[in-house]
Amino acid sequence: VNAAPSEDAVHGWGGPGGLVYQKGYVEFFCSPAHLAALKAVLPQRPSVQYSAVNAKGEFETSSKNKTMAVTWGVFPDREIVQPTVVDQES
Repeated sequence: VNAAPSEDAVHGWGGPGGLVYQKGYVEFFCSPAHLAALKAVLPQRPSVQYSAVNAKGEFETSSKNKTMAVTWGVFPDREIVQPTVVDQES
């Protein structure tokens, strides 16, 4: 979603007069071997970032900031709203 009106029937949220954005986002379970295979090919796709956590709670990410906004909106007379973020705490 790239600058959909906040009133859009499918993607809209946050009140009138705004624009909303959403990154492509996929969440799934995989084995450590599959994660290693993904990490091996992801350098070929620099626009793709990942975050991974295992059953022990060990977290790793390719994001330099450790926190990735997945959705955000821009509204009149308000700061940018980021209702969905992915980070170690979430």
